[in-house]
Amino acid sequence: MTDGFALDMHKYKYQATKIVITLMDNLIGNGYCLHVDNWYTSYEICKVLLDHNTDCIGTLRINRKQLPQDIKNAKIKTGDTLVRFDTKTNIMCTKWKDKKDVHMLSTCVQNDTVVVNRAGKEKNIPLVIHEYNKNMGGVDRSDQMLTTYKSERKRVKKWYKKIFMHLISVSAFNANIINNKISPNMTSLQFRESIIKESIVKYHESVEKKRSRTRVLPSPLRLVERHFVDAIPATEKNIKPCRSVLQI
Repeated sequence: MTDGFALDMHKYKYQATKIVITLMDNLIGNGYCLHVDNWYTSYEICKVLLDHNTDCIGTLRINRKQLPQDIKNAKIKTGDTLVRFDTKTNIMCTKWKDKKDVHMLSTCVQNDTVVVNRAGKEKNIPLVIHEYNKNMGGVDRSDQMLTTYKSERKRVKKWYKKIFMHLISVSAFNANIINNKISPNMTSLQFRESIIKESIVKYHESVEKKRSRTRVLPSPLRLVERHFVDAIPATEKNIKPCRSVLQI
């Protein structure tokens, strides 16, 4: 299982296929198998990756183009599997019924099943589902951790500020993964708290040093524009005023 380490990031400004190829820039063509979620999975990306000696496994949205009609329209029972294989492209499309329909595309996993233990019960699931769940666990964990300690709250309205805060969160998550490989495990919360404490100690000392070197003189405005409380003078209508007024 992957640990969820974020290797690279890009803003969503391209179509899904171009985003994947951009992020895979230094890895494509080396025989890797890419696991992607249904936001990116399509026949197009599978074909492009195959042309560059890279396999692909991913969940598929039912509204994607080129999805076989019999796969899309088939009504199957819970636990049943329907598979279609494109001999021209070596792309396998799988439909499996669990609590709901699950659609998969794969270029490297055979049409086979594997026994897994779920809630104390043995269950047969397609091998492609098993491989996807096994290797996407780190990505799900990464998303979960980033959501749990989310920095870019709704009150941050500027988009560039949200991106900056998200980059800080991802950097902290990656740093925690690296730290846990060389020292006893720390939870994401403990690691973030340790960074905050060390930052406070470090930068508080530097601020104190700067303050000690510079003599702070009173502001002329503060001395001139003083505020005083003055009594309200009596008038014909109000002979005995009880309030005081602050004159500036």
